[in-house]
Amino acid sequence: MRARPSPSQITASALSSPNSPHTPIAGAYSRSLASLYGSPSSLMHRDENFLVLEFGSRYLRVGFGGEHAHRVAMTFGPEDERRVGDFRPWLPGYREDGPVSLEAQGWGNEYELWDMDTRELDLDLVRDKIERAVRLAERTNLMLDLLPRKMTVVLPSVFPRPLLSVVLSTLFSSIQVPSISIISSSIATAIGAGVRSCLVVDVGWAETRITSVAEYREITHSRSVRAGKRVLRELAKLLNEQVSKRFADGQSESGKCPTLGLNEAEEVLYRLGWCRQLADARSASKANLSNDETDLPRSDIEITTTDPPVTLQIPFQDIAAAIESALFAHGSATKDLDDHEQSIQLAIFRSLLALPIDVRKICMSRIIVTGGIANVPGLKRRIKQELEYLIQTRGWDPVGDYGKGRPRRPRTTNKNPTPSPGATKPTPTDNDSASEEEYIPPAHRTPDPDPIALSIQNRRAATAPIQGMLRLVETQGAWSGASLLAFLRVKGVVEVDRDRFLKEGLAGYAKDKDADGGPTRKSFGPGIGAAGERGKWSLGMWA
Repeated sequence: MRARPSPSQITASALSSPNSPHTPIAGAYSRSLASLYGSPSSLMHRDENFLVLEFGSRYLRVGFGGEHAHRVAMTFGPEDERRVGDFRPWLPGYREDGPVSLEAQGWGNEYELWDMDTRELDLDLVRDKIERAVRLAERTNLMLDLLPRKMTVVLPSVFPRPLLSVVLSTLFSSIQVPSISIISSSIATAIGAGVRSCLVVDVGWAETRITSVAEYREITHSRSVRAGKRVLRELAKLLNEQVSKRFADGQSESGKCPTLGLNEAEEVLYRLGWCRQLADARSASKANLSNDETDLPRSDIEITTTDPPVTLQIPFQDIAAAIESALFAHGSATKDLDDHEQSIQLAIFRSLLALPIDVRKICMSRIIVTGGIANVPGLKRRIKQELEYLIQTRGWDPVGDYGKGRPRRPRTTNKNPTPSPGATKPTPTDNDSASEEEYIPPAHRTPDPDPIALSIQNRRAATAPIQGMLRLVETQGAWSGASLLAFLRVKGVVEVDRDRFLKEGLAGYAKDKDADGGPTRKSFGPGIGAAGERGKWSLGMWA
């Protein structure tokens, strides 16, 4: 049995041998310091290692439970899947064909781990990608021994069953774990933010998922294709337009105009991507600044993948406009868009509108915008401004367009109606006022103020949660929330046993009436079962 080396041994071996495992020294010291100066609960679990894995469309994050961040993040791409000794990218003519055209259906698929549409997906290739990534993370960063350990996997709540079967079978065969606990990414994000109810807006790679969470239960779920893949496509279109202008003007010696792909667009997004505020975007559209592009600030972007390399001068406003058109659907009418390609602000507004009013006032004060594209400067504030504009202009009216009809006016109760012009107002007398005071029923009289009730009301108002106002909340991420759950030994609803899964597969986990994450009998909360309660197995929302 191979024991884990100490931080001093790791440092000495890393300095002496260049082929030693590349374990982060800072992470090793953080684990040792956490066990010395951490809470008493960390001393109880210091001999146990809980593995936490978070799967995404383009990444895999792996680490130990109880830590604040993951150990390693694996990405997927055509260059990361080459074998050792494969030097084909350096051969002449390897990139003659260039990247896939923007009009092609599979643009950017080689950079994905999987696709939610499994009809034409090669599941064996997905299995090999996951197995290689897990093995590489285990050898270079984790250095696991042969002791059994528990594993927590973070997956989206809408996940196909064939992909779920591939993920579980690959993990059970690669790492010796007795059981795997599956946690929804939206629930883990809410736990990472420290809230029980929220609206999670995950601006991911292929789609934007909007999930409303109330007391750690998912209520509604909606999706939109306006996400990172669409943003990169718009940026690649902008770059190709500029490159074609350079080649058309004869500023390049090559006769063939090249086509830029996802790598160049992603580099521009990481370095120069930004999002304007709502007032700035409207003022720019009204002033029609595109007619006078000489006064706009520009940035020099050097493209080295062309032959010969060229330097493009693109205005900053064009980069922001490309991102805004991809996410907020500016320039497109709402009636011309399908439900799956609606703008982000409209999808969030409709998700809030579908909630009950008591849940809506809590979730609208705890909106969490996460995902890779959410890190673009100015994007979160722009989403908030777009939501505020929708609420101010439309209100909480489910009908967006009445057409030729008039919108329904809100009912108003007028306790003191205005008399007609011909009517005369009776003049009250002393006898009438005295009679009215005598015949007021006690039930309709104003009660005397109760000082105890007033003090209790003031105390509740001081500690009442914030609700009814639009507010964004930051989160530590889904991986951090799952790490906290794994370290505290919180048993979720979906917990897959190794022996039963290898024997029966997903068919052995039928969905029962308590599979929605609600509290069961002899339980201590939503999704937390009592010790020894393993009579029923369920895949919950993934069934």
